[in-house]
Amino acid sequence: MTRFKRTKSLCSKCPLNGRPKVLSRCDIDNPFIAILGEAPGADEEAGEVKLPSESDLEFRRKDKGPFIGTAGNMFKWACGQAGIMWHTVYKLNVINCRPPNNHIDCDEAQEAIKCCRPGFEQELEHLRSLKVRVIIPAGGTALNALDLGTKISSCRGSVYVLDKMIAVPTYHPSYIVRGAIKEEPVWVADLHKAYELSLKKYVAPKERFNIYPTIEEVEAFAKKHAAAKTPMACDIEHHGGFNPDWNKITMIGFATSGE
Repeated sequence: MTRFKRTKSLCSKCPLNGRPKVLSRCDIDNPFIAILGEAPGADEEAGEVKLPSESDLEFRRKDKGPFIGTAGNMFKWACGQAGIMWHTVYKLNVINCRPPNNHIDCDEAQEAIKCCRPGFEQELEHLRSLKVRVIIPAGGTALNALDLGTKISSCRGSVYVLDKMIAVPTYHPSYIVRGAIKEEPVWVADLHKAYELSLKKYVAPKERFNIYPTIEEVEAFAKKHAAAKTPMACDIEHHGGFNPDWNKITMIGFATSGE
């Protein structure tokens, strides 16, 4: 089992100092995938999880590490659906101590993120030494910790090239558990993408995009490829569902290749 203790975190200055630390966990020595959460919850802090016994009575089992509670079980299921074996995943959090009432946005938690930053970067370097290929930041806090943004809904499923790793952001399982069940298919799809990318060396595709063309540029593009009889794809993005009173087109895209 792989564990990592952050020795560079500024624990003496942290408002969460003194609370139980939940260290990262991986059950193999050479993981290709790492999942990054935000902070331990109550189950992780206690280091215990309730499981049914053969007699249908509950008992408590020591199981220290991130993602051992309800959200963790949901994540374990989703990884299984995506083809990822849970025991092969390196699991870590942005901070190793549980914030008051699990409120990551409170002042104490935000200060803890700053104090834990040197240790967090130390652990990222450890992931690189293990040759982890893909890291999955789950939720906005994890996304922000990797300097990829703060809004997970606009970043999930994208591929970001980091130093010796790539990142595929997705939703935190607690978001799905709290009622966003409609996002479950894309959540699993994000994990499946991360799994596929972990099996090979990632090469970023070539891109030749014109994000904000003028009407004249669109007309010239269409006329050029129509004259050459080049096959052209058209994609329309919209929001508002299928209600014509609320729906709104947000983008129309044209392409003649994957670039």
